[in-house]
Amino acid sequence: MALNDVYKASAIFTAPKAAGPMVVTYHYRNIEENGSLTPAQECLEVATEVGETLESLFMTLVSDTISLERVDAFGITVPTAEATYASGTAGTWAQETVGFRNTVIVRNKTGLRGRSFTGYQSYPPPREDVQDGGELTVGFLADMATLALGLKRLSQQASTNKYDQVVYSKLLNSNALVTTYIVRPMTGSNKRRQSTTG
Repeated sequence: MALNDVYKASAIFTAPKAAGPMVVTYHYRNIEENGSLTPAQECLEVATEVGETLESLFMTLVSDTISLERVDAFGITVPTAEATYASGTAGTWAQETVGFRNTVIVRNKTGLRGRSFTGYQSYPPPREDVQDGGELTVGFLADMATLALGLKRLSQQASTNKYDQVVYSKLLNSNALVTTYIVRPMTGSNKRRQSTTG
């Protein structure tokens, strides 16, 4: 793949009480190309970086009933490219979650106006102890902001390739770099069959 190619990464979460897999989607653009990797190898870089970041910054926030099963990455510019990072990492807190139709929403701003230039991620539900009547605690909101910033740029140690998060518009076949994240202070409602995108 080449400079400015775009990739889609889908993180697959599961929980025994959830209606099905919970999918959180990200898009990335290759902003620095320092090697001659195959498209599949670059997909694996994206999947691995997203997976490892979620393991260290998100799974440490959630109930041990939630697991990150894997991250699947696909080429948008080169649709035949794909790779999977297998995780199997469970959350670290022995706490109950709120209902599985609840989500934590992180909005992605690009500085451009219009729905095609604004995205979001809708994460699995928070623990009971980090919310009160749907209002998330200040500490949890700060932790989610740290996660969002950690996912903004993926940097590979081996190849030194860099991938920045973008909002991708299939309608316009365009992408815009994410500049700002807003963590919604109230839990949201997942109305998309437990599959979310950004």
